[in-house]
Amino acid sequence: APATLGTGSGGQLTANGSTTLNGNVTTVGSQQYASVVIAGNTTLTGSSVGASGSTTQSGGARTLTLDAASASLGAVTVNQLTANGSTTLNGNDTTAGAQQYDDVVIAANTTLSGASVAIVGTTTQTGTPSLEVNAATSSLGAVTVDKLTVNGTATLHGNVSTGDTQQYANVVLGADVQLAAAGGSDIDITGTLTGAHALGTSAGGTTRLRGAVNIGSLTTGTLGGTEI
Repeated sequence: APATLGTGSGGQLTANGSTTLNGNVTTVGSQQYASVVIAGNTTLTGSSVGASGSTTQSGGARTLTLDAASASLGAVTVNQLTANGSTTLNGNDTTAGAQQYDDVVIAANTTLSGASVAIVGTTTQTGTPSLEVNAATSSLGAVTVDKLTVNGTATLHGNVSTGDTQQYANVVLGADVQLAAAGGSDIDITGTLTGAHALGTSAGGTTRLRGAVNIGSLTTGTLGGTEI
């Protein structure tokens, strides 16, 4: 049966079924939910936080904050999402506003859609999932996934390694960056490439730089050549 919780605290919390949250929940131990409805701006604080089903909002635009060393989420649709700690994503996250994560583990094919998306730390994978980012602006640290697609303007602060293709719209180098695509895969930047840093590429396929390039330096090592 559905459950409704206001603000609370305790040692450990397990909620089976659909749970509506109207306030902050704090536990010393873990919090585990099936499906969650956020009915007020909510912070979930615990040693770990998990929502295996969907996380949605009701009654207006809601903000969800996760303060946990580790968290695991299914599909999420809220106004704004902040996840501190390491977050495992098992579904798509959609926000009207911003999404910000520390470290992310992609456990299934995932699309992050929002006004902005920032992953401050590392993005890694379990299995061979793909990651797509749909945001006007995004910021990524080091990324290791099977396939990466980034729409909008992406600022890269770390190396990106994929087993399949990498595709970007506009790229800003926030640090020296190495892009590596294994096998016969391509690296494709369809828009502008800027930033006063060094970019190196390594691809079994072709590196395509389709827009204007204004960076510190460029080194390409691709079996299929480089198209500028």
